[in-house]
Amino acid sequence: MLNRNNTIVITLFFITIILASSALFSGSKTREITLSECIKIALENHPDQLVAEQDMRYSRANYQVKKGERSLKIDGVLKTREIAKDSTTSLVSIPGVDTDIALFSGLYAKYNLYDPKKKWDEQAAEIQVSAGKMQMQKTTDEVIYNLKEAYFEYLYSGNEVALKAELLDKSREKLALSKKLYENGLRPVLDLSKAEMNVAEAMLEYEKARNNARLKRAGLYMAMGLVEKDAPGIEPVDPDGLPCVKYNEDELTKLALLYNPDIQTSSLDTRVKRIQVEAARSLHKPSVSIELGLGLENRKVAGINNSGNISDNLNTNNWEPTFFGNLVAGLPLYYGGAISAKVEAAIAEYNKSLYREREIHNKIKTQVQVLIKDLEELRKQYDMSNMVIENSSKHVFLARKSYENGEGSLLDLNDAEAGVIRSKLTSYSVKYKYLMTLATISKLIGVKEELLCQY
Repeated sequence: MLNRNNTIVITLFFITIILASSALFSGSKTREITLSECIKIALENHPDQLVAEQDMRYSRANYQVKKGERSLKIDGVLKTREIAKDSTTSLVSIPGVDTDIALFSGLYAKYNLYDPKKKWDEQAAEIQVSAGKMQMQKTTDEVIYNLKEAYFEYLYSGNEVALKAELLDKSREKLALSKKLYENGLRPVLDLSKAEMNVAEAMLEYEKARNNARLKRAGLYMAMGLVEKDAPGIEPVDPDGLPCVKYNEDELTKLALLYNPDIQTSSLDTRVKRIQVEAARSLHKPSVSIELGLGLENRKVAGINNSGNISDNLNTNNWEPTFFGNLVAGLPLYYGGAISAKVEAAIAEYNKSLYREREIHNKIKTQVQVLIKDLEELRKQYDMSNMVIENSSKHVFLARKSYENGEGSLLDLNDAEAGVIRSKLTSYSVKYKYLMTLATISKLIGVKEELLCQY
């Protein structure tokens, strides 16, 4: 007989097995997933997004490097330095004759009092941080756009599979009807042969659609930054209706000039190129720095200033506390025209950035104009395709009745049903083209689609 503890252990064991089996079973199911959920997954997992984040970290770190180059630097050093001999009275010392070599050990500090090039380099690095943010936004927009494209392509392929399956079912129904009419002597054997051929063609089209859907499903997982075999099964949700853009062409153009990542990046690049011109010009200017040392100094270096063993340099009696300071100034005098050439090269790069910025502005304005016209035309096509679907469905009904009454032909019925399928596929195609055009506008403007549209 089991005691109470054993009973509890066995009960918990079976509960664990049941829960694990339930989790495994539920995880194998395909679940519906919305476009916003796919976007969230893509932004968390896509390699391009992760690379852009690291690029932004790099630009921030580089700015700190440039900023640190203008600050005070303190090192612990062991170095030699020249000092005047005690017997020297001249104002000008000849190295090696009027000076001795001393060893210095301690803290060595250097601070740039005036260095215009480092100032310009720091400003350029600061702008690069903003450029990194713009590049991050551009990458995010690209990831979202590619995800939407893969999402809608998979939706279209799924609708195509459903419609081709419907067409296959209808072909099989016609085959059964043709057999029945042929056996009753109401239809020739040619109709039966056509019906069998239509079933074979419908099966081929259905398999092609299924294979295409598998490819588009893999593309959707790739756009999310996932591997299909390692991810749970998902099924996209078809959005309802077609949203409208709540801004006119002029308003969208103004928004694009304000928020488009390419425009913002080109503007920042122009600023950097202008700073680089000033940095090149600053090479003509002097630089001033101060050097300070605080530590111990040995002026009786064995083997150089005095005879003796090198080990005598470790004698503490030879080391005395010291403090020194130097003011160092430098002025470029002659570089063979290299500095002037650097200025000219920087000016040329600056002019190129101005031209590129102007080109991007004109390109954005043209693209906005074209996309708005495309959006209007696609909405008209969508409305017309729905009217065609309604009329085609009526024609199928009449063609089927005519064929069942022995008046119409099987070819007419096939054409009518194929017309409905083509009309529905056209409607889906136009719908997803419309939604992708909205996604293109959102990417071009640099503003989320939810803020541009009214639903």
